[in-house]
Amino acid sequence: MLDNSLVDSDGLHLTPEGNAFLHKEVIQVFLQSGLSAPDMPSDFPHHSEIDPNNPEKAFTIQCS
Repeated sequence: MLDNSLVDSDGLHLTPEGNAFLHKEVIQVFLQSGLSAPDMPSDFPHHSEIDPNNPEKAFTIQCS
């Protein structure tokens, strides 16, 4: 059972402390498994690569 300080009063969502705890645990599992989030492939473009005025452009396949 999680510490009550990690779960919001609704019993479903995590508090900021709960999110930090979960993040730390996930990163630890990644590292123990030899995984690195920045090295993992992405199915979609990073949000910084999406033009808000032309979002579909980021999702087109560029063929050479």
